[in-house]
Amino acid sequence: MADSTPSRLSNVFKTFMPPPRTGLADSNYTGVELQWKMFVIRPALFKWDLIGLALVLVYILWSFVGRRWNKRIADSWANHWRAVINKQVAVVNVFKHSPTLADGPTDFLTYASGRRGMERLYTHIHTRPRHDIFQQLFNTAWSLVDFNADSADNVSITATLTPGAGGQDVGFVYALVRKSKMTNLRKKRFDLGLTRTVDGGEDWTDFAPMAEVHALATSFAKPHLTGLVETVREKGDLLNWLIISDQPAAKPTKGPLNPDEKERVIELNLRLPEDVTALTPYIMLVFNLIDAIHLQKLSLNADTLRRLQKNRVELGASLAKEYAKQLEDEEEERTGKSAEERKRIAKKAIEDAKYEKMSNEDRRKYEEKERKKVARKAQPKPKMKR
Repeated sequence: MADSTPSRLSNVFKTFMPPPRTGLADSNYTGVELQWKMFVIRPALFKWDLIGLALVLVYILWSFVGRRWNKRIADSWANHWRAVINKQVAVVNVFKHSPTLADGPTDFLTYASGRRGMERLYTHIHTRPRHDIFQQLFNTAWSLVDFNADSADNVSITATLTPGAGGQDVGFVYALVRKSKMTNLRKKRFDLGLTRTVDGGEDWTDFAPMAEVHALATSFAKPHLTGLVETVREKGDLLNWLIISDQPAAKPTKGPLNPDEKERVIELNLRLPEDVTALTPYIMLVFNLIDAIHLQKLSLNADTLRRLQKNRVELGASLAKEYAKQLEDEEEERTGKSAEERKRIAKKAIEDAKYEKMSNEDRRKYEEKERKKVARKAQPKPKMKR
């Protein structure tokens, strides 16, 4: 029985091993033969090797063409974007040799700054993985399983606003999200957890307005205020989501953020069509939203402003409490002692330090006081008569 096991393993390996190459020195070979001095190549004996080499070359060529294709799409967007915003900002791009900055084969960035109410404005172009045929096949197969999966080219426009100046220029969270994207997006973003979905009416049947307070949804739904209603009505098929937020997308893990760490952003995620000029209304919408917030055109009443401020105080307290609990758990895991035990040890250490500094007379009084305290605790408690 012991001798049969190696033989079975040997048979298994032989099954998967390629057959030995024969005919290298066969004098009766009649196929194509390439000879140079002492070197002889017989291509017919290397059929599978040549097929493998051809596949590798096709993959390399596919990757090169896919990268160039993605770069051309990103540059087309960047050139149009720059032409539209050139009169709106002071600085457009800081890249010397390209209108975009490549961040991998599928991601490209643009940058702008220098405008009232805005610190910086950048776009993130995310293209399909045209350079990787296997990733494209996987995305195609996955789209048959998850109908909400979207592998189309898209661009995110993100504007970081200047700090609030008081009055109605306060922080808030508002979003307009395509319904098919809402479930996945809400799971990923911490700030959307602070909002509630409100009725969008007939104007936004394919979208879900989400707001911290209902008054925000009412303000952004006003026609001609920012152009949001008109733009979505005209080009709604290109919009995935709009988010205006003063909270981070990822939940802070070390308590509330410091004031200098907080940012107010406007983020638009759009499907990137072949004709990028179709996105011009959304580019201008970003600047309209910046002006509406900076110039305090949202017409929020005093009660709404107080509720927004109260929400931030409560959120900060909640994050601080969670972080304190996290630190306490980490310390208990490190020391093996609970918070109560650590407090008793700390109190005892303080009392011992005070005792060491006492004079002999003070020590005698302190010890007498402690004996009386112990004696009182040892006395039985009187029972109440009924």
